[in-house]
Amino acid sequence: MDGTLDHAMMAAALRMIVQRHQALRTTFQQVDGVPQQVVTPAPRLDFKVADVPRGHRLADLIGGEAQRPFNPGSDLPMRVHVWRLSPETSAVLFVFNHMCVEGWSVDIIVREFCAAYAHPPPRTARGRCSSGRLRPLAVNDR
Repeated sequence: MDGTLDHAMMAAALRMIVQRHQALRTTFQQVDGVPQQVVTPAPRLDFKVADVPRGHRLADLIGGEAQRPFNPGSDLPMRVHVWRLSPETSAVLFVFNHMCVEGWSVDIIVREFCAAYAHPPPRTARGRCSSGRLRPLAVNDR
């Protein structure tokens, strides 16, 4: 993303996406030895912001985060990481648990995040996001 990252706007966009998609609020609990889907009404999705440490490559950091496993009993199926490359440039990584988000859904979720983030105050990062209001979902698969 190019421009100063607006942390509050990013947090609000992530909250909206997680609230919009039940799959992103789903964990899998054992109830009497039987796995059950549990949809959390309003979970908190935090994102990490860090500088790329000196001597490290961004690609290596991304690879490490992408390989970190999810705990389906306690972790939401989406993690977001942000690395500051400079005061005006950031790299954003979305990592999804394949149990809840399959390949074709990733594009939809990222596009909706971009649309939710596309109405920032002046001089704030827009990245390559397109603007637009999101219509309510007709179906919310679980």
